[in-house]
Amino acid sequence: MHSRNSHIRYDAVPYGEVSDLRTSGQTPSFSIIRHEAAFDALQRTDSDEIVAAAPSGMATGVHLASMPLTVIRLEAIPDAVLCGIDREGRPISEYKLLVFGQVPDRENHSLRQFA
Repeated sequence: MHSRNSHIRYDAVPYGEVSDLRTSGQTPSFSIIRHEAAFDALQRTDSDEIVAAAPSGMATGVHLASMPLTVIRLEAIPDAVLCGIDREGRPISEYKLLVFGQVPDRENHSLRQFA
């Protein structure tokens, strides 16, 4: 019987290869989405079009788990910046979203649903 890790939802690339995309001057600010808007973007996108930053060690895992859910729209980043980053032979530019942080199991039921 094959068991699957329930915490792995998307294809993954090592955090060290994509960490600069969050702070790079070549990443347009409009392409970075956080918190509830990031969760909504993930819900609207097929899981095979999403790649996540994966920890390469315990410290990186703690860092990723403590950061707010952040999504980067990869189509807004120049191909020259994404060149050389791939996930098992699939270039990262073929994905739509890059996820940082911990993806919640369920939607956050905040007061905005009553507005």
